[in-house]
Amino acid sequence: MYIFNQSKKEYLLSSEMRNGVCCEILPAVLVLDGAEMRGVIEESDADSQTCRVGGLTVLDRICSHGLAKGVFKATRTVTNRTANPIAFQSIFEVNTAFTPTHFVFPGFNYDTSQCSEGVSSGEILNTTKEGLASSILNTPTGLSREGQPWVFAYDREGIPSATISENEDYVFALFASDEDKISLESAASMIRNEDGTFRHRIFHPTCEKPYTYASKNAFEAPMERFFTLGGGESLTYSLYLFVGAPKYLHYGTAALLEACTKVFPFSRTPELSPKEVWDLGILYFRFLLKDADGVPMFSGHVSDRLFSKMHSGEITGEMLAKALEDPENLKLTCFSTSYEIGWAGQGAMVARLFATDGFRRGDEQDVKIAEECLDGYVSTQYPSGLLFPLYGQRNRPEGERRAPDACNMGWAMCELMRSYRLFRDHGIEKKNYREFAVRLAEFALQTYSPDYGFPKTWQIDGTPISKAGSIGGFMIMGLCEVHRETQDTRYLDTIIRAMDFYYRRDLDNFVCTAGAIDCACIDKETAYPFLEASLYLYEVTGQEIWLARAEKAAYYFYSWMFFYDCLYGENAEFSKYGYYTTGGTLISAEHSAIDPWGALVVNASLRLWRLTGNENFRVWAKMTWWNALLCITTEDTPLIHGNRRPIGSQNEAFFHCRWTKYRPTCEERGHFNDNLQTWMGAFRLHTLTATDPEHLTLLWKGEENQ
Repeated sequence: MYIFNQSKKEYLLSSEMRNGVCCEILPAVLVLDGAEMRGVIEESDADSQTCRVGGLTVLDRICSHGLAKGVFKATRTVTNRTANPIAFQSIFEVNTAFTPTHFVFPGFNYDTSQCSEGVSSGEILNTTKEGLASSILNTPTGLSREGQPWVFAYDREGIPSATISENEDYVFALFASDEDKISLESAASMIRNEDGTFRHRIFHPTCEKPYTYASKNAFEAPMERFFTLGGGESLTYSLYLFVGAPKYLHYGTAALLEACTKVFPFSRTPELSPKEVWDLGILYFRFLLKDADGVPMFSGHVSDRLFSKMHSGEITGEMLAKALEDPENLKLTCFSTSYEIGWAGQGAMVARLFATDGFRRGDEQDVKIAEECLDGYVSTQYPSGLLFPLYGQRNRPEGERRAPDACNMGWAMCELMRSYRLFRDHGIEKKNYREFAVRLAEFALQTYSPDYGFPKTWQIDGTPISKAGSIGGFMIMGLCEVHRETQDTRYLDTIIRAMDFYYRRDLDNFVCTAGAIDCACIDKETAYPFLEASLYLYEVTGQEIWLARAEKAAYYFYSWMFFYDCLYGENAEFSKYGYYTTGGTLISAEHSAIDPWGALVVNASLRLWRLTGNENFRVWAKMTWWNALLCITTEDTPLIHGNRRPIGSQNEAFFHCRWTKYRPTCEERGHFNDNLQTWMGAFRLHTLTATDPEHLTLLWKGEENQ
């Protein structure tokens, strides 16, 4: 069976090879007694095919999805024609008729550009397990490991068991259906054939091999599951094929994302009202307020005693299991008071939002608290314009402090300039906030390089330490905020040059790396500053290239989002506490967990929807926003891990697949950790303050654009 392109707008089934063929649906493959066996075709026509494999008969039927252009639904029925039980795995295979130049496992493995620390994909793919010289190599990359194709469980990806390959003319994808348990519990794999074409594969039931990616940079044994059919029994499951044209070069995934909006229709309701979201956020900020030697600061998070050791991998396995038996290790408190200005702590943003709340209520004391917090950060700026990102380390020797990084410095620029405008608008002139942001902007002009963009980290005098990754996007975002205020054309010129560089090197290739600064790999959050900067440049220049680039950043970001709900048993914490995966965003290739980071892209997504008329951006904004409201602690929240969590707090990540740093093994899918960060609430409240009220109404009520 074949799918061919009759015209640029229509794809049809065929029983024979012909002009315009995009892909071939291969005879069934079953795994029997540890070996893959290709079926012998007994009957075949344009939309169905029957094969015999040993004592099993496999019937594949294909039809157009109807609602989603280019989507075909495949239904496979396997029947045991013998009198004896047979155990097997089923593999559905499709060969591309074109030669792909790019591939994606969405939300997990993006072609060959995995790392940001100077390690090439070729080095990764050609390194044996015994020869691994760096922990970064223990993140799944490429299509195979030690000569064996990767097989990833369905829940590793935001589109279940999805494999995507493309060239400049075609994109093909194979992915699982969520219509029932047997269809969804699957696994994804791809093989590059000798002629350069790709073989897309979906395994049923779910499995992972040749290794399970079980924790950060850590592999464990493979996982295999099998169906067993008794004599005369049969089973049926479904899956999807997608054929289309890339929206932009290397952006075939964008076309699939838009199809998935229809294949996986979103039907949820928000957990909380806008007022409840705001009030809960402020309550948690107030809970985190601490005295830092006379300066009010907002602690970065509440956690259990073991958090830092689990996060760093210092304690794992049996040692972790024993430590978790001690109730003292499970208690929540502020064990760390780093007071980070941006990134995960978002101290400056929290202070601005706390001041916003104070101004709204006429509470001068709260405004004063926020002002003193911001003044504290400003006081630590060095003559270079840089500052150490952790206020809590201000009294340590320089060599013991975390180096300034582009993510924190970019956020610092943004938030101090926004705070300057906020206080000015309420009759308080805080010139030191403006001067702080401008000094950082001047440093940005000096440190930018046409060879590598902005460094990732610096010494405090401005000497670059690391030059890797796309993290310089946050410096661009900061420069946009300073340019908005000053209208200095030097900043605009650098913004444009830097955007050209990062798009040409990274985003045009569907890649972003290292914005999550505890990872040295592809991630999703690095796309955000490029989305914001592109929209700003479109606003300033009116040039269509910036609208197209905003679309690219948005498509890349949403390729990390879940379009469906993974399945969990009744004892999983996700089931107990009401968490679902749809709308959540995967963190990075290294960190296979979900977080509420999508809350921050809602405003930009809605603006992009208005500018382009593309309804998908509105739907995706709603999906990720509603997910970001899940499991925020209220007075009605039950005890979690024996603790009464602070009101307004929320998990910084949700562990949805066989990957964790916070359990002795990876088998406990669907669990929470106890790291209750500030950034989630900060991003939600920022979105409430930044988003047009009409857009917020549409977001909550789900009204369609008329």
